[in-house]
Amino acid sequence: MVMEETDNICLLNSGVPTHQAGGRLDLTFVSRDLGHCSKWWIHPTLTSDHYAIRISLELRTRSYVPRSLPGWEFESHLNGWHNKNKMGGDLDANLTAFTNAVNKAAEKSIPRKRTGARHRDYWFYCDEIREQNRRIDKHRKLHRRNPTAESLSLLREVIWPAKEISRRVKAEKWYEWCSTIDEHSKLREIWRNINIATGRMATRPPACLDPLEDAERLNSNFAARAATTNILMEIQDRLQQLRDTRQEKIDEAVLERDETDGPFTLDGLLRARKKSKDMAPGNDGITYSIISGLGTGGHAALLTIMNESWGVGRLPLAWKKADILPIPKPKEKGKY
Repeated sequence: MVMEETDNICLLNSGVPTHQAGGRLDLTFVSRDLGHCSKWWIHPTLTSDHYAIRISLELRTRSYVPRSLPGWEFESHLNGWHNKNKMGGDLDANLTAFTNAVNKAAEKSIPRKRTGARHRDYWFYCDEIREQNRRIDKHRKLHRRNPTAESLSLLREVIWPAKEISRRVKAEKWYEWCSTIDEHSKLREIWRNINIATGRMATRPPACLDPLEDAERLNSNFAARAATTNILMEIQDRLQQLRDTRQEKIDEAVLERDETDGPFTLDGLLRARKKSKDMAPGNDGITYSIISGLGTGGHAALLTIMNESWGVGRLPLAWKKADILPIPKPKEKGKY
């Protein structure tokens, strides 16, 4: 019954009894793709009053050929750069060379996503309108190449139905959105959709009119809040008394050897990689995902820079710089 209803299966039983009394009720089915490489036989061991059934599959493994993915190209570019360039003793120069190599490899192998403002008609755009726009562009190019009365007439014949289709799709999308409005709909969202549909969506003002002035004000506010004078006088006096003793303890601790004083290892670097989503990168343009996909040469170069920084006891200058963009609070003027 099962074989009559299903076409893509075959029976492996050879006709040998599967029960000690001579019955053949234990049936084994596989798909037809595995039938030619399957072997079926009875094991002499009894499991209850049934014999054990053994099945083997003889599968051939295919040789794996890696596809030409952006990640593979990115790693190969960095491996080639690392093999040709030997890092010197200048920490900042090494970091600059590494950053430039990573960015060049990314530009050659990793496609960039297009970013920018959405088109004003995105809320009703669909395949039907896309096809009409394609036809209009085609006839418009023909008219530009050969500006005749006939080509102009053909262009107008294409534009008129396209406008009718656009009006119809707009109305359908509008009615579809209106049908979703109920007593739980937020007034803000309703007005937002109305402004989008009518093309009156307000543009956002720039976050900072004068970034340098705002940055200086942020620095002044931070310095005022973090100043030592904000601490209670009794705590300030106690810190002053402990300053010499604290410095002595620090000097003693620096001279003591510890297992963490050794250089970083490649295994430690790979385990420390972040698995989280990418955030906005700094001036170097390097994100978490790029660091994770550096490959053998890229990770070796980064490990060299880290151990050099650890050995001389200072960070590269580029790692101590950051871009801070103050975003004004909408309801509190002068605060960010």
